[in-house]
Amino acid sequence: MKLPFEEESEPHIDLTSLIDVIFMLLIFFILTMSFTQKALDIELPYSKHSQQVKRESIICISVTRNGEYFYKDKLLSLDEINENLRSDPKLELEVSADANAPFEKVLKLVDLAKELRGGRILISANVPNE
Repeated sequence: MKLPFEEESEPHIDLTSLIDVIFMLLIFFILTMSFTQKALDIELPYSKHSQQVKRESIICISVTRNGEYFYKDKLLSLDEINENLRSDPKLELEVSADANAPFEKVLKLVDLAKELRGGRILISANVPNE
């Protein structure tokens, strides 16, 4: 027997909270993808004999296609790089030059490393896919 206060209703699931969570995840992934873009557009040359190096006290100077020097997205002159290397004798110089960068600009950094670090310099390269 059916009681008068009981109504037949179809069961339903409230999707409002699920939609909120999906939108939050979507926003999170969109924001994190924008942070993973490269700051400088540098195409490293390939080397068959490159090795992974521990990064402890390294100043990594990027040389762009236009021959500009960058350190952590900040444009530097050769004199500023020279001052940084002279101020910290433990600091090693790493050069991350674009494959199409002017060789003269890279050579100036090599000369600087030879003068201040006895020729010790790290050069970044890509490993070719075989």
